[in-house]
Amino acid sequence: MSNYLIGGLLQDTGWTEGKKRMRALIKSRKGVTPYGLIRPKGYDLLDKELRTLHPTDTGWTQMEVEALRCPFYDKGQCTVWAYREHCCSTHFCFSVGGKKGKQFWSLLNDYLILVEKELSKYALYQLGWDADKLLLEKPDCRNIVIDNPLGEINEEQYAALWGVWAGREEQLYAACYEIISQLDLDTFERIMGVNHQIYLAKLTHSKTQFQVPDIPEFLIYNRKIETETTKEGDIRYLSSDTYVVVSPLIHKLVEKFDGTRTYHSLSSLFIPFGIDFQKDYLLMLYLNNILIQKDA
Repeated sequence: MSNYLIGGLLQDTGWTEGKKRMRALIKSRKGVTPYGLIRPKGYDLLDKELRTLHPTDTGWTQMEVEALRCPFYDKGQCTVWAYREHCCSTHFCFSVGGKKGKQFWSLLNDYLILVEKELSKYALYQLGWDADKLLLEKPDCRNIVIDNPLGEINEEQYAALWGVWAGREEQLYAACYEIISQLDLDTFERIMGVNHQIYLAKLTHSKTQFQVPDIPEFLIYNRKIETETTKEGDIRYLSSDTYVVVSPLIHKLVEKFDGTRTYHSLSSLFIPFGIDFQKDYLLMLYLNNILIQKDA
């Protein structure tokens, strides 16, 4: 979480539990930097080890999941939601946009990483930080070493990193928030430079590809897609990198897509049932390659 986001959280009149947890983290000094919070060394190593052990999202034990759980997570809720960073802002459990949707959210995540990096650096520079000491790359536990895998703080390195702000971490974060919260659009775009314009163009194009695609009139049901019946009796389509769940009624309609009738014609079959197939299902099924172009 970037310095100005932390500052925003701590000055907010709400988010009591989140502020309590944030202050506890700052007090521990693990991963606490002028740029904001970074992964402590021990957490980073454990994360890499477990993700190597479980290359997919399956096979994780409850203990392993809890070991990597965000410190701001509380009984299914985020205690700092209004000030969440790039990863949480773009995370989703399921993409109705299929692969193109995932590409959009991944691109947006990259853009937000850039924004957070540049703004946190700008705030420090405005506070008089020595330019020679400012990182050009994204700060992490590889380029900022203040603790070891056991969580022990290197006092000398921590003091050198923070300088005159050591012991006044909250005040620094508050000052960063004050600077960033007062930026106007022109100043923001100047800080971000040409990368801002490039990312906006890429994001606009990527968003159009999965939100307003050119869907062929004649589609067929992709029978290469595996299916299974859930315990609730619904049908789950298992595509290469996600899944889609529909009712048995919708599945029966999907099976009628054989390329001989337009999707408009087939969709009209469900109007008497109060189902708007084109609005609620067509795009999701097409982008996830469950319905594909005839002769594809």
